Amino acid sequence: MASLENMLTTTGNFKASYTQRDLLIYALGIGCGYYPRGERDKNVDSKFTSELQDKFAAFPLYPVVLLFKGTSQDTVAYPPPNLSWFPSGIPSFNPAGTLHAEQSIEIHRPLPATGAAVTCHRRVLSFHPKGASSALLETEFKLVDDMDNLPLCTIVMSSFLRGFESSFKGVGPKAPKKPKMPQRKPDASLALPTSPTQALFYRLSGYVIAAIAFP
Repeated sequence: MASLENMLTTTGNFKASYTQRDLLIYALGIGCGYYPRGERDKNVDSKFTSELQDKFAAFPLYPVVLLFKGTSQDTVAYPPPNLSWFPSGIPSFNPAGTLHAEQSIEIHRPLPATGAAVTCHRRVLSFHPKGASSALLETEFKLVDDMDNLPLCTIVMSSFLRGFESSFKGVGPKAPKKPKMPQRKPDASLALPTSPTQALFYRLSGYVIAAIAFP
């Protein structure tokens, strides 16, 4: 088995691409424009739901599902190959016990609204034990526009891995402690309904887990 220290030098990349149609489907999948009881002005979201708008734009969080979609223009397997990757040197465990733990995105500039081809650069940030037989794997994905070779966003994804057969020491920096929530009412809140078909639209963007199609 390779040294765990080598995990932090494990890198790779894969291709992904999207069109205006992909952006429109994603916007519907997250509920843009669906305010049946007048919770918001539906025209607020028109820049995400109509390419005919002069200010048509990609919803900023679209790259999250682009990692699942890759370059496919069809449905993709779940879990997708791009995200079913584990670094060399990882101790033996049961991949079926993997859970999505946490995710963040840093947006460097707006996504091209006309579509784009991108390269996703992947690297391991850290790997630490959690309890007797589990671990937290933190992976970074930097999405770079193939047109100008400049970064669009950086996504950090944490995966909770279960079923390790032996103990080990972690590598890489540990995640900082989360700030405490203030003990007061929120500054603002908004309750929005969910369309009966919203999840079915969302899975068309690449997140095709069966629980969405058959809740």
